[in-house]
Amino acid sequence: MNWGRKVRTSEECWQAVLEFYRTHGHLRVPSGTTINGVDVYLWVVSRRFDYQKGRLTSERFRTLTDMGMQWDPPEKPWPRKYAAATAYYRREGHLRPPPRHVEDGVKLTQWLIEQRRVYRSGRLPPDRIDALNAIGMQWDWTKPPTPTDRRPKEEL
Repeated sequence: MNWGRKVRTSEECWQAVLEFYRTHGHLRVPSGTTINGVDVYLWVVSRRFDYQKGRLTSERFRTLTDMGMQWDPPEKPWPRKYAAATAYYRREGHLRPPPRHVEDGVKLTQWLIEQRRVYRSGRLPPDRIDALNAIGMQWDWTKPPTPTDRRPKEEL
């Protein structure tokens, strides 16, 4: 069953990747990038996976490396989102934005929920914990805020 999607050949995919590379000079492909019906972003992600699983030929590895392939996925824009949280904290004196709040293009409420989840899983790096603590992060959302969770704006 093909679900209405045309199956692309390896050569069609490779040509789309080469076109992206010739146009942009790198392989940092934004999500959703499609060329001639080929999802170039998905192709790049798939090659990273192949590399991690040892399924990429040495020739393809060298070629992609020479084209600037980043074998480790790029880090998400944590600094930009932290800056939005800091701006909100400085303005409001707390980090309890209303549901679906957007700050400087960042879905701040959603991002803070994600930081709490990563923190609870033990995967949030100590430097990020310290940075969030510095702007009044309340890690246990179920407890009501205390006076120290909300600092007077003049202290900010």
